Amino acid sequence: MTICAGKSTLEVRDAIIHQRWTPGSEVDARDAEESVRAVRALGGDTPRPLLLEMSDVSMSAAARNVYEHAQSVCAVALVGATLVDRVVAATMRRHDFCPHEFFTSAQDALAWLRQFDGQQFDGGRGH
Repeated sequence: MTICAGKSTLEVRDAIIHQRWTPGSEVDARDAEESVRAVRALGGDTPRPLLLEMSDVSMSAAARNVYEHAQSVCAVALVGATLVDRVVAATMRRHDFCPHEFFTSAQDALAWLRQFDGQQFDGGRGH
């Protein structure tokens, strides 16, 4: 499915939600809110692992705040290619409701996420 006026796509593969932001996108709070709603709809009642591809994407502080309070997934693997991507990923890791890791390879990210399928977390204390 395409969301956020074409800036992002979402799909579920093997119980993992895969979100890909179009390189060069600027993500604002409205985009973040829409993507959180879409992820919740795809995940149903069970928070699922999220593979988030975000190469060359800028994210506003308001968007990061939306994600920080979303609690709609059980783990997040952020995939990027640049130092800026790594910095954006680091700013998204401040919450502790689920594990987050940064990867430069989608395959490595998927391997890491597979350990979390079907798990739920208790504010960061259960992982």
